[in-house]
Amino acid sequence: MNELNYTSLPLSRKLVENGIDLKTEAVFCSDGLSGSKYDLIQRPLFPYKEQYPAPSFAELWRELPVSIERDGITYNKTLKGFRDVNVATYESLESRTVELFLSANPSDALAELLIWVKGREKG
Repeated sequence: MNELNYTSLPLSRKLVENGIDLKTEAVFCSDGLSGSKYDLIQRPLFPYKEQYPAPSFAELWRELPVSIERDGITYNKTLKGFRDVNVATYESLESRTVELFLSANPSDALAELLIWVKGREKG
């Protein structure tokens, strides 16, 4: 399984801590016996003692609104790559951006953007 297709364990935890509990095809799980070791696996048939949803790039992309409005300007979601860094943001046609999230893992960048969007919705 290509781990860059999924959020990292820290970002998976951060999503849950921010009240974003997605139904995903993969999870980080621990049986509680092997210390703090978590494995990324396809969603198990039975729940593990500890598990965190591990959203894929596609699952995160679908969760994000296509566009947002701010100060009368429409911003569209984008993900761009620059060398080894991925940049997730909302960008207007005039190349204005709101909140940039950078990560080597494109799924982590999108997860950070989703946390920001959900935080905005809460007010």
